[in-house]
Amino acid sequence: LDTELTGRFSSLQDMPSLKGKKLGVISELAAMTLQEALASFTIDAAYAAHQEDILGTLEAGKKADFIFLDRDIFAIDPSELWQVGVEQTWVGGRRVH
Repeated sequence: LDTELTGRFSSLQDMPSLKGKKLGVISELAAMTLQEALASFTIDAAYAAHQEDILGTLEAGKKADFIFLDRDIFAIDPSELWQVGVEQTWVGGRRVH
């Protein structure tokens, strides 16, 4: 599966490991878009935990836990995602890092 052509990812798909080795594709059927991956860690996770009324999206009245990344993950090549860094971390609306 060519990520440059499809823009889709699976958890083990062609991402560098910590030791510099490439991991293989599990299945194209298990792949998800970047938008789907982001949702799985935010709104979908909040829904699964029955906490979508207080977590999962940035809205008035919800807990404000979020991060600022050092680049726009939707504007970079998928092969660079593992290099994205966190510039700021906010928990409960307060900057903690």
